[in-house]
This record gives sequence, structure tokens and C-alpha cells, in this order.
Amino acid sequence: MPWSTVICFQTQEDFVYLKCMAKEFNYEAAVLEFLNKHKFLYLPTIIATNNKNGSFLMTNAGTPLRLSLIKNYDTAIICEALKAYANLQIDCISYTNSLLAVGAKDLRLSKLPLIYKSFLLNERLLKFDGLTSDEIKILHDLSEVFQIY
Repeated sequence: MPWSTVICFQTQEDFVYLKCMAKEFNYEAAVLEFLNKHKFLYLPTIIATNNKNGSFLMTNAGTPLRLSLIKNYDTAIICEALKAYANLQIDCISYTNSLLAVGAKDLRLSKLPLIYKSFLLNERLLKFDGLTSDEIKILHDLSEVFQIY
């Protein structure tokens, strides 16, 4: 199952991207619009959305991290990206209810045990992402750890 499909179009001024989301992630456009409205930095701007099919058109936000890492796998780049993402999450704490209202998934810590269990139910997806049956069994065995906390 792909997470999304992205198609790049060149215009006279720059590139724009059409992003077609998998059904499970079709809230992304609403979340991006909310974050842009509240002046969060370094995010693509939504040009247009089609909520019916979960797609949106967005501005160029630079080279995708995945492509950069394919050309030059550098853990320092990954660390910087994770720090920036963590800071974005921290900055969003005061907007939690508003983000949930626009359709963001509720992935708060109290939901982790249920999210983890439902994640493990989709073994086809786990295998598609490269996990072996033995690795999936280890993940199942670890699910009790999440229940403790």
C-alpha cells in the first residue's frame, strides 16, 4: 500500500506537486492548511484541494528528503530532520484540539497501545515495508510493553 503518489508539474515560474493521499492519510491537506494559517515555517503551501478523493496541489518545498538520502545517505541530515519534526510537534501542542477538529489523527501517547496493536494487524503492509515474519513476531511479543505504561 503506497502512502501517497506525488506527481510533479513544471509551470512557467516553478514546480508544483499533485499529491494523492492513501485514504488513511487524506487529512494531510487540512493539517497543512491549518499549520500555514498559523504561520508555521518550512511547509509547502496548499494551492488547491480535492477532499473528495484526498488529493491536493502544493507549491515546491524543495528537494524531498527521501531523494536527498538516496543520493547521499547522511545520518546528520536525518537527525536534523527529526529535530525539526520534533520541534514542530512541540510547537503544535497548544493547537491539539484545533488540529483534531480539522481531521488530524489522534496519535497522543494515551492512544499508543491501541495504535500499536492495530498497526500489527496489517501484516501485509509490514511485509510490504520489508519486515520478515520473525521480525513481525518480535513486534507482537513487544505489544505487552505498551500495555504496561
